Amino acid sequence: MSKRVLLFRPPSRVHTSPFPQRTVPLGLMSIAAYLRRDGRHDVRIMDCFEGMTALDLAEEAKAWSADVVGISGLTAHAYDAMAAAQRVKEARPEALVVVGGVHFSAVPQETLEVCPYIDAVVLGEGEVTFLELCDALDGPNWRSALSGVPGLGWMEDGELFTTEARAPISDLGTLAMPAFDLVNPDNYQMRPFRYGDRMMLEGSRGCPFSCSFCHTTQFWKPRWRPRPVEAILEA
Repeated sequence: MSKRVLLFRPPSRVHTSPFPQRTVPLGLMSIAAYLRRDGRHDVRIMDCFEGMTALDLAEEAKAWSADVVGISGLTAHAYDAMAAAQRVKEARPEALVVVGGVHFSAVPQETLEVCPYIDAVVLGEGEVTFLELCDALDGPNWRSALSGVPGLGWMEDGELFTTEARAPISDLGTLAMPAFDLVNPDNYQMRPFRYGDRMMLEGSRGCPFSCSFCHTTQFWKPRWRPRPVEAILEA
């Protein structure tokens, strides 16, 4: 059954770059496109970089009767993401609130202990996991429904429960073109570039190195995966 899915990027109150940028939420756009493939699910993106707030998200989740709310975030976004999860649960208790991204994948138990308004965490790469989650979700007994979906974690009886680990996507060419129609490109700017007509695209994932200060190896695994040139040009 088709699901109504809201994807949300919270505000960054801490600069994560010497050049503060207003970049498109490329990860959420990729997940949205993957979910919409073949018309399987209805997806909307709400991005604080476009001026939206957690309160706007909660109101939209209630008004639209969202089935799933997905919230992404780096460490700089973490607490705002948790506040957004609380807002959503208070406004639309029926919605399954799921978080993902670098920070939450790294500390799923801490995330779920600190914020009981979050139902589940997507561990690692999100496209296939999120699609299978939406496909499998059926009724209030979501833990049973999602137990066979790899790449998820949630709390059960005070302990972290994780499903089978999700293998990285072997061919990035199978991903859909990011859903650029769900954002307004005029609201973003790739600083410090002089020109306003630049847009971020994804050419690869991962890295063959293992720098101790970098999240890449843990999140993407120690392997570099290029996206086919044809897929990049299509985007």
